[in-house]
Amino acid sequence: MATNLLAPPQAIISWPGYGIMFFWQLGVLQYLQETYDLTQCAMVGSSAGALLSVLAACGVQPQAALDRAYELCVEHGVFKRPLGLLGVWGGIVRQWLQELLPADAAQRCSNGHVQLVLTTLPFLRGQVVSEFKDRDDLVAAALASAHLPFILDWRLAAAWRGKRCVDGSLMYILTRRCRFLKPPGSSSCPLLLFDPFACGTQLLSAGGLARCISLASNSKAAVQQLMSQGVAHAQRMAAAGQFAALPLKAGALAAAAAAAAAAIERVPRGMQQQVDDAADLPDQVKLPPPMMQQQQQQQ
Repeated sequence: MATNLLAPPQAIISWPGYGIMFFWQLGVLQYLQETYDLTQCAMVGSSAGALLSVLAACGVQPQAALDRAYELCVEHGVFKRPLGLLGVWGGIVRQWLQELLPADAAQRCSNGHVQLVLTTLPFLRGQVVSEFKDRDDLVAAALASAHLPFILDWRLAAAWRGKRCVDGSLMYILTRRCRFLKPPGSSSCPLLLFDPFACGTQLLSAGGLARCISLASNSKAAVQQLMSQGVAHAQRMAAAGQFAALPLKAGALAAAAAAAAAAIERVPRGMQQQVDDAADLPDQVKLPPPMMQQQQQQQ
């Protein structure tokens, strides 16, 4: 069922794509999805991040997405092919999206929910698409944003609405800047950009990325580890208060209230009485208990 996004959104979540690091970002999404109401947030994605934005807006469970991706690779004999995913990757991703996305995916991703960044040929111009006619159009746009020349399907470019497109993260990777990943309106609401290179992840140090690609090409456990590290990174960000702008889900809000109530129960009786006394003072500035005692002594 489509959800109308409030204007402006509570936050903009931006996902620049980095190939295999998609699974690290998928772990970040898993934590966000379990804790926050992402229907009130806008998604911006390029390359593999475009796929992630669509999955997020449609409420697809990250673990289910990972499991089905691995199953499709097995079904297509990827792990037995000398060239692995080379040349067949695009078709597998298309089938994966068509199976995972709901029938109303286009509606869920329109109306400001999702902006996909594409790079058009021949001048390498960035373009953003945010309205989708139907699910097939949405899938085609996501694949156009994720198109790595010759790697996905042996073609230089992907065709989308009469245009030739390549990887939407191209200019971001080359220049470390992309105004489309920080869209208009992002100055008026919080922007969370999950760039593995900018997030200080240890996965990318000392040849970590090459090692991740090598391991993940043949091991679901390695991909699962990438995802787990994404979850852990999101947990650290949450603990540091970096997700304060994101609206909590009803269940998470109830859990937070329960935790607060439990914390109050652990407050010593004498201190709790001071807090209760402060709450009963209608005409005075309510000060913390130690400051109230100082004020009374001065009087």
